[in-house]
Amino acid sequence: MSEDNNFFGNDKLEFRQIVLSHIRNILNLSLRSNKDGEKLSLYFNSIEALADVLIPFYDEQMSKEIEQFENTLITIQKENNEKLKVLSPHDYSCRYSGIHHAKKKSAYRNIFRKLNILLKRNDYLKSSVYGEDKDELAQEEGEDD
Repeated sequence: MSEDNNFFGNDKLEFRQIVLSHIRNILNLSLRSNKDGEKLSLYFNSIEALADVLIPFYDEQMSKEIEQFENTLITIQKENNEKLKVLSPHDYSCRYSGIHHAKKKSAYRNIFRKLNILLKRNDYLKSSVYGEDKDELAQEEGEDD
């Protein structure tokens, strides 16, 4: 893990910096995760971690989106299990495993987009959203002038 991704250093990091850095890492993984199962798993886990860290900011709409996402994953897994029952391992890997991964990746991409929309609704670029001092926010706003 590179130094700029290490959140345990001595520097005081703002929550938004952590979130934005994590989003950058997810985007980097998305560019490299098409066929590599390990990277695809990292991509999925990274999106789940982002969803977990943002739970305190969920509104009713996001709670519904997450519930729908979880139900979609359950449905995809059930479909996959049914295919595994009727297809030989070779036929499954030739015909269906790619479809399963594509459906799963689509579900994760969709929830990643929804999480970004949640951040937009919460105006995540403003420091005050994450409980920082009003003085810091005022100073930040003064710098924009």
